[in-house]
Amino acid sequence: MFIIVAGVLCAGAAAFSVQQALSRVRSGGPRRESVPLLLAMRDIRYGEPLVLNGMGANANVMFVEDWPKNLTPAGGITEHDYVTTRQMRANTSFVKHEPILESQVLPDDEFVPPDMVYERIRIDPDDVNSGQLRAGLKVDVLQMEGDTPTVLMRSVRIYALGNLDAQGRPVEAKDPEPTVFLLIKKADQIEFLRAKLASRFILVPASDPQIEGPLLVDRRSEQEARRKEALTLLEQGRALMQKQDYERALTVLTEAATKYPGVEDLSAEAGREAASCRALLAKAYCDKARRALEEEKDFAAATKWLDTVEKDFGDVTDVRDRVRQLRQATTEALAVHREQMRYQSLLSDLDAALTHGNLPRAEELLATLETFSDRDFALGEGVPAPRAALRDYGHRLNDVTTQFQVDTQVLEAHLKRRNLDQARAKLQEMKKAFPEHPGMEELTQKVAAAGGAGA
Repeated sequence: MFIIVAGVLCAGAAAFSVQQALSRVRSGGPRRESVPLLLAMRDIRYGEPLVLNGMGANANVMFVEDWPKNLTPAGGITEHDYVTTRQMRANTSFVKHEPILESQVLPDDEFVPPDMVYERIRIDPDDVNSGQLRAGLKVDVLQMEGDTPTVLMRSVRIYALGNLDAQGRPVEAKDPEPTVFLLIKKADQIEFLRAKLASRFILVPASDPQIEGPLLVDRRSEQEARRKEALTLLEQGRALMQKQDYERALTVLTEAATKYPGVEDLSAEAGREAASCRALLAKAYCDKARRALEEEKDFAAATKWLDTVEKDFGDVTDVRDRVRQLRQATTEALAVHREQMRYQSLLSDLDAALTHGNLPRAEELLATLETFSDRDFALGEGVPAPRAALRDYGHRLNDVTTQFQVDTQVLEAHLKRRNLDQARAKLQEMKKAFPEHPGMEELTQKVAAAGGAGA
């Protein structure tokens, strides 16, 4: 954008000078020494043939015959023969009334200098229609290596945008093809074609249009620097692998393999190291899953690590069988764990039922406990095995049941003898011993009926 604006400003200044000179010619003042000067009759695009006024329908330049000599720009064309004896082309763009300078035009047969050639590249159609690219514009050619752009050539002139005529000259088209023709030196053609075959190009406005181009960037120093960077990453990755820091090692080695495709040997070596690192990392994740399963009993963590291996390392064939085995072991261990948790919860509920005297509930839970009698749980200190628990809780249930029956008989005997104070005291004692026994409500009602209200 800066280049285009600067060009318009310069052309505008030239046109202003023209208007000043024309004003002096038309003012009728004292005659001064004058010369013919070639001007643009209209805007002229780069590569357009110069056609003198009166020599064709496409005339675009004219001579002002009485141009003040003292206002003639350096290099201005003052001889008719300069444009009548041979075909000339614009080597830049002009605005209406801008003076045409000798340095800004070329003979048609020299429009492509003998030491140069134009080469075609394909570009995005949107770039063609954006107006940011135009014939005559100087651009830098960026070469994409992976996702990394590097400068291949600087200050390269766009020879044509989209179309050429039968003589290979630029022509303006309403809907140009998504093609750009670049003027490059013949000496650089092989290097340019090699880069063209190996990668894609991006064109950007020249970073320094004053550079005498086209200039092929010396890639040797740049390649050496990239090689050094790739080697540094490769060595870092290997060092991390030695420390068994496989996650960071894989990140570094993958960067070395993908970011530096132009450094083919090191890139390939980094790719092999990355593949080896992936296998080691997958095994390390399997080890984490095993520890979570066997040592920590963290089944969620074990499942997470196994899911990671299957999702991100499915191509690592060395761990497929191990993942399958660990997955099965995790499923089985989780089932056992859930059964153990159910068993422990059952013991807790049974103990609570006996403690609070809920004997019907205790009988139900004891029946459920019998279904665990063939299990061989190893639950640690303080948790009885199923068979021992069945025996102990069975005895305890019998003892509590017997105690409730005896206390009930004593209470009823007090009621029968009308020993209401003793009956009420026994009832309070039983409420503390059997607070959740469903028979306590009936006993409370009996005492209340016998003594009126006092229970």
